[in-house]
Amino acid sequence: MVFMIFVSLKYETVISIFGGGSIGDEIILTKRKPNIIAEECVCEITEYLNNNVRYNFGDVHPYSSCYIYDSRSIWGNTIVIRMPGSTIGCIKFDDRNVIKECYIYDDEMSKNNCFSKDINERLKRFVRRTLIFPEE
Repeated sequence: MVFMIFVSLKYETVISIFGGGSIGDEIILTKRKPNIIAEECVCEITEYLNNNVRYNFGDVHPYSSCYIYDSRSIWGNTIVIRMPGSTIGCIKFDDRNVIKECYIYDDEMSKNNCFSKDINERLKRFVRRTLIFPEE
């Protein structure tokens, strides 16, 4: 089994990954900085999306980065992926916080060309990973 630790000083988060995409892997959500709205978080998925935008355009301004809005109180086992001004996708998970789906909405893909055409296929790498929310 492979053990790696990724440290992001920008968001003061540590993401531990055990193996490569099997059940039990953790994706730790941490509060977005600056923490203006309590429900805004960042994680390995948002970093992946921001890196995809960087690959296509060269840079991502910190105020236009992707983030997660913790919408569990509204939609149950679904949290949304956002960029400032719009919801661009979602992450659906089961009662154990294991990701079932992670994708960018098709209408966002057609009007927002900042992601690679195959981004939804690439996001499947996060399916079967476990979300760890800040309060857990």
